[in-house]
Amino acid sequence: MAASLLLFSPDPSPLLPSPPQPRVDELDERWQNLQAEAEQRNRQMTLLQAEAEQKDGLLALLQAEANQREGAFSKLQEEVASLRVAASSSAAVAREANHGSLLCKICFENEVGCALYPCRHHAFCLPCASQLLQRGQACPLCRRQVENLFETYPG
Repeated sequence: MAASLLLFSPDPSPLLPSPPQPRVDELDERWQNLQAEAEQRNRQMTLLQAEAEQKDGLLALLQAEANQREGAFSKLQEEVASLRVAASSSAAVAREANHGSLLCKICFENEVGCALYPCRHHAFCLPCASQLLQRGQACPLCRRQVENLFETYPG
């Protein structure tokens, strides 16, 4: 009867095999490998951060250069527009001159219609020349005092 008690013992641990215990050396080696891998990844991350900072610096330089070029381009566009206006007005004057019509050298709108006295410059419209005379100003071409004017007609 004592034998049956041993077979049906309430503590089953003596009958089961014990679980394998991990070896301390294997765990230490695995821990060292993980630490080495972490250090390597930290070094890689430091290198990547330095590279990112370098690229950020280059990006800032490129953006500054792009802004500078954009400003220069805007100035050039304004200059081109100004030159186009000047060229078109010069072309209009040349077209008018080619058609036998001379434009006033003051307003560039009206045809020449009088000559100044005493210099006899024939380069101004009647309204502009009249203003010169009324204000007591000199001829814009030779700087002689305008004393009078006389109206001219195309021949």
